[in-house]
Amino acid sequence: MLINMARPDPNSAALVAILLNRSARVDERDDAAGYLGTSDDPSVIEALVRVASDASDDETVVATCGESLAEICVRSGFLDSAWLTALRPEALNELIPWVRRERPDLLSEA
Repeated sequence: MLINMARPDPNSAALVAILLNRSARVDERDDAAGYLGTSDDPSVIEALVRVASDASDDETVVATCGESLAEICVRSGFLDSAWLTALRPEALNELIPWVRRERPDLLSEA
């Protein structure tokens, strides 16, 4: 379940396109994933979860997606419990400690 926190951000669309482009360089995709943590656009959250759940994606990019999701969770006060079973360990290793430190209540609700 994704929450509709904000209307789509046209500036984030280019970053999402880079993140989802498996032909792009890993460093470009990783940078895009990191910048997307500042967005509350539901399409951004969807893209971050998609990449962070993909078993065949680069582990660095996956980890950065987890970090950005943590940033969004802490800021928005929302953590979808389905993410805890869907995300790869690299993403969870970024998401869980950050949320546990900043918003432990979100983990008890998940």
